[in-house]
Amino acid sequence: MRFIRRILSIFLMLSFSASLAAQSLWDNLNSMVPDGSGFIYSFDPNKKTAAFDKTMFFLSDYLYRDLFYITDLDRRIEDEYKFKIVSAVLHNLTEDNPQVLIFKNYLEGKSLNVAIRLVTNKENPSERAILFMTNLMQGGKLAANSAQLDESFGRIFVLTPIGKLVQLNDFADKRKDEKLDRNQKADAYLFDEKPENDSEILPLLTEHLKEEKDPYRFFVGNVTMAQYYLSVNRFEEARSWIQKAETLRLKTEGADVSWDVPLRLVTFNYNYLNSYEPNLKRISSEGKADSGDSKTDPKTKKKQKKTD
Repeated sequence: MRFIRRILSIFLMLSFSASLAAQSLWDNLNSMVPDGSGFIYSFDPNKKTAAFDKTMFFLSDYLYRDLFYITDLDRRIEDEYKFKIVSAVLHNLTEDNPQVLIFKNYLEGKSLNVAIRLVTNKENPSERAILFMTNLMQGGKLAANSAQLDESFGRIFVLTPIGKLVQLNDFADKRKDEKLDRNQKADAYLFDEKPENDSEILPLLTEHLKEEKDPYRFFVGNVTMAQYYLSVNRFEEARSWIQKAETLRLKTEGADVSWDVPLRLVTFNYNYLNSYEPNLKRISSEGKADSGDSKTDPKTKKKQKKTD
């Protein structure tokens, strides 16, 4: 918990100056962006990082949920453009190279602005977090000035010592665990900071799918199973569970739009990781590692040709 408190203290120290800096930056960049367009700005597109190589799935998942879905950009921009945004954050975000997204004419002629920053605890450089700040306020309004930015939507994601990205609200909480069903607990373990919980995920989901009678809960269990396999780079199994979830969505009488959101999320993550990260090491259904950049194994080349 001391680690979390230190991250919070860093965020609080930065919040005031960050809001002013972000407002000034956004004002300048907005004048550069053509009307009716979206724009991802990297201060130095040639600057690369490997800080998030172990947490690609989680970064993709968080960006979809907390950027594209919350802002409704998942419906406004094509997946290919969303993939480029995820890739820019994943491969170019450093402490001195923040990423800024501007979407012109988002609401009443005003732009949606998103700033994504990496911050480091100077006293302990191994402690890092991503600050995700927007000018989107509660109720869907856009902040009009620096003061309102303090009330705007934002997130903190902690990069743990093992290289996993964890949303601050997802840190393990025993009191919360006691109130969760098997699928919810498996989901909590998937996204928390404790690697020792990972071995519990598959048994929980297996029991959930054996015993769950509610159609929607059963469907969500299939989605969680796909998310788990994506998190460990087992793409064949992930695709199989996505297909099962798609079949349930189509066949279940009474399924409404609430079924679409988790399915869109996991499908987006699968398509991004499978299509946009060719060098990501994949694990086959037999448990064998396969690197997308292999040039000697003919099986690897064959797998590279398979796309979703």
